Amino acid sequence: MSEKSAGGFEQLITFSRSVTPLPIEVRQGTTDDKWVNFGTNNLYPNFLLSLFGDCALHRGIISKKVNFLMGDGIVNKGDNKAFNADLNPVDSAEELIQKLVYDFTIFQYFAIEVQYDLLTNKPLYFSHIPANHLRSNKSKTKFWVCDDWQAKKNVLTYDRWVKGKNEDRKSKLFYYTGYAPTVNTVYPDVDYKASITAMVTDILINVFNKNNIENGFSPVNIINFFKGTPTAQDAKAYEREFKQTFQGVDGLKYLLSFNDPEGKAPEINTVAGDDYATKLIEVVKKIENAILQSHSATRLLFGVETEGSLGGNGSELEIQFEIFKQTWVKNTRNVIESGLNRLFADAGLPAIEFKDKSTLFSASLDNATREKVLTIDELRAIDGKPALVDGTGSRLLSAAPVQAPNQNQFSANGKKLTDADFELVKDMGVGRSEFDFVADEALKFADDQIDNYLISEDINGKSLDQIKADIKSKLDATVSTDDLTKRLNKLTEANVIKSDITDGKVQVKPLEAPKQGKEVQVMYEYKVRPGYGDPLIDTSRGFCVKLINNDRLYTRADIQQMSAIFGYDVYRHCGGWYFNSDTGKAENQCRHEWKTVKVIRKDGVQ
Repeated sequence: MSEKSAGGFEQLITFSRSVTPLPIEVRQGTTDDKWVNFGTNNLYPNFLLSLFGDCALHRGIISKKVNFLMGDGIVNKGDNKAFNADLNPVDSAEELIQKLVYDFTIFQYFAIEVQYDLLTNKPLYFSHIPANHLRSNKSKTKFWVCDDWQAKKNVLTYDRWVKGKNEDRKSKLFYYTGYAPTVNTVYPDVDYKASITAMVTDILINVFNKNNIENGFSPVNIINFFKGTPTAQDAKAYEREFKQTFQGVDGLKYLLSFNDPEGKAPEINTVAGDDYATKLIEVVKKIENAILQSHSATRLLFGVETEGSLGGNGSELEIQFEIFKQTWVKNTRNVIESGLNRLFADAGLPAIEFKDKSTLFSASLDNATREKVLTIDELRAIDGKPALVDGTGSRLLSAAPVQAPNQNQFSANGKKLTDADFELVKDMGVGRSEFDFVADEALKFADDQIDNYLISEDINGKSLDQIKADIKSKLDATVSTDDLTKRLNKLTEANVIKSDITDGKVQVKPLEAPKQGKEVQVMYEYKVRPGYGDPLIDTSRGFCVKLINNDRLYTRADIQQMSAIFGYDVYRHCGGWYFNSDTGKAENQCRHEWKTVKVIRKDGVQ
């Protein structure tokens, strides 16, 4: 901490550490008649609220998640009519449920006060209890509600709601957490727990940058005292006094210099700071990746800019929206609906469900809005017209067309994955040793676009002329009737498809199921492209080296998740890409590719 120098005794005071609260449960005594503290100071829910309020990316993701969950509103299960029950005198049914959805998304639980009709002793009103106001005993049979747990004033007490039971006719509390694996017994862990440290860091960086801007990016100050060299004990006393005043991200760095007596007043000299913004770029990227990954969120769908990306079009957004609905929205809705329907059934209310929003963009968009969010090809598709064959239809109508290039070269923009990037996905996939590989005749034809089309598309019942026209329209390829017939016969002989041509029409029958009742799975392995030599060379990217040495197989969902983490199509561009300024497109330049394989899990492997 200190040393002697020509300038005198010097002491450097640095930022003190920021401590992130932990979601620990602290019992009060050994009985079950008191609440369990949530966090060491019983204010952990307030900390979660501060993350929602101060971390911009986290708040944006939470708000979008709630919007996706609410969909097109709440309806009666079965008849699809709007759920308009009078749940309390203040909120509409949809307003109440939206509050509960917000709580569940932020805290992983919600609470409802159930008020009973004094005459019939049936549930009469259901009122929202803010999740951060609630505390519970260990057995979750008694609850305390307070709007200020720091002051602990006006604390209300409730017993647990039990279906069909209310002997004392008092209001009860319905506390619902669903299920989430955790070491806690009372309060659940949030599903974004793994990125809380990243969120705190993001907030601290914002405060740090704010203070650097305010002090002109000169955070280091040298304070010279001209009253002689103090003892080590006196120097530490000075240090303590300064730390009490200047500490944390709101404080500055100070270098205390004690010099020989000269009768001078203390001097303060400023030392220019480093370019902190430059140093923090990589940290910010890792923070964004951690937060997005913990939320199962993609950059495109949640509006997070990706460096070097031209942005997504309507079709890409719709695809990612559908994936997110299937992987997160649907499951979360089921959990919330299960809890609410169990509660509402006690009052004789109909079962409810969230009405799904079928598409991200409304079909009733006016022409002006369509031109802002849909590409030229998507606008043509609405009118039943094919995409432009030269690729110029992939841009927005309002965007400037790509100018003809003066020279054929790549710009410096692009993406190269490193071994550090691999660490984010190292646990994905399944070891190759867990599978037996199946010889698949279909793979022999995968590289031929016409054969691949005949394998993957629904051609059953179509005439040869219709199939030829479809190939011309979708692949911009020409095939004769004789060639098409030969291709179909070749695929049938290889047992890839089972087809029959009668009177110029193609009939396709399903192939027999795999023998022995074992399920054949389609997986992907990371391999060097044909004609590119050894799998790994001296210039191979760290990501590619580790992915190949990891010796695993991956599902298409795994690869899609990698794309979400790294912000580009990993299936297409693998370990990296360049932005071609001539074509305005990201182009592949990695030596590797994803190769399709068919496998069966070995006996005894789960």
